[in-house]
Amino acid sequence: MLRNPFSDMDNRGQVGGGRLDLLAIMITVIAAAVTGYVGLNVMTTTRDQAGITDTSEFYTAQTNLTEGVESFFSGLGTVFTVIVLVVILSYLMLLRGR
Repeated sequence: MLRNPFSDMDNRGQVGGGRLDLLAIMITVIAAAVTGYVGLNVMTTTRDQAGITDTSEFYTAQTNLTEGVESFFSGLGTVFTVIVLVVILSYLMLLRGR
């Protein structure tokens, strides 16, 4: 007998009742980080190869973007710590509810 492939979906069309798949979220974040890193390197190489001067708007925008990303990564340890604490707290609340 053929099985209905949509039988495991909830009313929103999500398999598994709409639970977040942690692995899929991690892969998405890593892919976005790699894409952003490559994009910044391309921008820096373009700036250096084109000989853009310090007075150019592109140079200023690219420098501000690079400094902003660097400041984000300096606080990344705190972000991961908060994420771990939220996951632990959520798990404990789930256990308490049982």
